[in-house]
Amino acid sequence: MTAASELDAIRLQSFFDRAAELAIPIAWRWQKHYASVTTDTGHVGFEFFDQSEPQASIRCSWSVDTPPGWEPVQEWFGDVFTWLDGHFKRSGGVPDGVEPGAA
Repeated sequence: MTAASELDAIRLQSFFDRAAELAIPIAWRWQKHYASVTTDTGHVGFEFFDQSEPQASIRCSWSVDTPPGWEPVQEWFGDVFTWLDGHFKRSGGVPDGVEPGAA
């Protein structure tokens, strides 16, 4: 990664700080208005993991129907994605080994 593509560490830390405050349900009751079957659509999401052994991790992903109560996560993810996308576009691309648009 070149100097021009280095991330602003303070801004990145602010995203991690926001993420540390997120609280979402990890299960929800099956309700007809939350139930859907989608076709021909992708999904977005992210995964956090630490460096311990065994590793602790959490993965969140969703498609067009965000699970109930996940709006703060969806907003946070959108902010992070917009920031990173703008950064990499300005710096000439993503680092080696990172697939653009991969979720």
